[in-house]
Amino acid sequence: MEALPESRLLRFVKQALHLARRAVARYSSKFSKRRYTLHVTLLPTNGVVGIDASGFDRSHTSKHYTKRTKLTIQQLKVTLIVDTKANAIIDLHVTTIRKHDSQTAPSLIKRNTAEVAILLGDKGYDDQKIRALAREENLRPLIKHREFSALHKAWNARLDADL
Repeated sequence: MEALPESRLLRFVKQALHLARRAVARYSSKFSKRRYTLHVTLLPTNGVVGIDASGFDRSHTSKHYTKRTKLTIQQLKVTLIVDTKANAIIDLHVTTIRKHDSQTAPSLIKRNTAEVAILLGDKGYDDQKIRALAREENLRPLIKHREFSALHKAWNARLDADL
């Protein structure tokens, strides 16, 4: 049976993993785990987190990088969950494809239910699935509604009054 051809993304991941292993091989695993997880556990957090995403255009990529990986990434989208008290990044999601904010949020919410009590988001996260998931996990979603009707405007006014 013939093997399927590798996709560009799979080739990129394999090459990135190879480069990461070469670069990190000189550090011990014990040091790396302590170094990158210690700062989040020591900070005083309050459970109120904000979620937002930002896109980065890669129009000026390094020639050395593109030759070495034989792949160019045109854009990146990074979604962050940040604690509002300590300004600490709780979790992040990085993608190379264009996904709507409401599609990446559920996985971040599910991974961080222990650290989150109140979820703040802009109108890009106005999705009934996100609201239902937050309520299932005993989180309070403070996400403004997109205003398609007078009812949505009233809900937003009520949300502003409750704050």
